[in-house]
Amino acid sequence: MAVGTRTGEPIPKLDAEGNHAGYQTDTDKKVIYSKLNVDLLEELADLADPEATDARRVYQYDGAEPVSDALAADLDQLQKSALEKSIRHKHGEKFQYALLPAILLLLGDLLVGERRRRAA
Repeated sequence: MAVGTRTGEPIPKLDAEGNHAGYQTDTDKKVIYSKLNVDLLEELADLADPEATDARRVYQYDGAEPVSDALAADLDQLQKSALEKSIRHKHGEKFQYALLPAILLLLGDLLVGERRRRAA
């Protein structure tokens, strides 16, 4: 979730009571602006998960329009997909327990079948 504007806003200073006491300044007494670099955030998000090309990863909140609905929907989808992967993973592991006895039975059938043919 990116909060801020692309143009930037001055960083407020607060006094001990939490009241506004001016803005942060640099060594030359110029006001420092905090600018939101959405392009850099999106690039970092793409590097974190390059396989999810259609996923929206950066939500910009600048106070103009809410992002809570889109964020909640995507988090819900993320939870569902994580749950589905977990269920698929657990379900997929169970077949291995039946696989070994099945292979052993097939091998046993091959051995018994060969002995019957030779005896006849």
